[in-house]
Amino acid sequence: MAAQIAEMRTVGSPGDLGQVYLAYGFNDPAADCFARAAELDPKDYRWPYLRGAAEQAAGRLDEAADSFSQALKLAPDASAGWVHLGEIRLLQGDLDDAEAALRRALAVPAIAAAAHALLGQTALARHDFKGAAEHLEAALSAVPQANRLHVPLALAYRGLNDRARAEEQMARAGAVGLKAPDPLLDAVANLRVGERVALIRGRVAAQAGRSAEAAREFRKALAARPESVEARVDLGSVLAIDGDRDGAVAQFRDALHLDPSNVTAHFDLGSLLPPAEARLHLEAVVAARPDDAEARRRLAQALRDGGHLPEALEQYGKAVALAPADETARLGEAETLVRLGRY
Repeated sequence: MAAQIAEMRTVGSPGDLGQVYLAYGFNDPAADCFARAAELDPKDYRWPYLRGAAEQAAGRLDEAADSFSQALKLAPDASAGWVHLGEIRLLQGDLDDAEAALRRALAVPAIAAAAHALLGQTALARHDFKGAAEHLEAALSAVPQANRLHVPLALAYRGLNDRARAEEQMARAGAVGLKAPDPLLDAVANLRVGERVALIRGRVAAQAGRSAEAAREFRKALAARPESVEARVDLGSVLAIDGDRDGAVAQFRDALHLDPSNVTAHFDLGSLLPPAEARLHLEAVVAARPDDAEARRRLAQALRDGGHLPEALEQYGKAVALAPADETARLGEAETLVRLGRY
């Protein structure tokens, strides 16, 4: 039973691990993890996007540009990526591509200020001082606290021979920059504290067979966020593996109270509860995943153990049809036929 519950987990995935590495500044292993995640799921834009962030943080601008470009082909609406790509192209001195990327970002109000700021610096690099001043003024109008922008704005006014404004802007310069809101990278930054990092550490420990350590990490995750369904399901799993059936059942029930449709909690309760209760949970799994041969086999077992032999035989038949090589399902089907007197 515990082994079957453990099989329902995907712990320590490359994408998860890469995000933890990136959150703590380990850019090289983060980039490697995201590359592996992209191999496993090449249609998910997050992995080249996050790899681009790791490569940029490591100073590998060519690789960063390639990764962000790949991510934006997969998800052109990941608008903050255009800002990142524009910034990288600007650092590379590719002003045409920088401007093209940043103008894509201007159409999105949430990131327009950051795009204006970088377009101002792009114009400054072209010695287009008027255009630079216009973009930088627009950025500061939207985000007045971004006082670091007063420096390039002062340079723009100096280029326009407006010494008074240049001196005024330089006097207002500070250390506060401006960056585009980026839900994906903001979520990575949040891994330094709170639920997520403890959750991932727990999954890594569980994968390595260190169930006591995993349970401690999952409890930390719940302390940070008591409504975390993921943490409750994962904690229930390691408690079941350690033989704490009551503790595991309590966690799975709490998870279903928070999310009644959670298939994994239903499946695991179907593995732990007496047949009558297990049947209800396994029926919920089969309704959500009708092609899940394992769930059908477990439902058949619960029906058989509860004395519902015709229904059990029907589910065993469906389990065998879905997984013909499953000897356990075939044996269960045969035993049920014997009990029905049909073998």
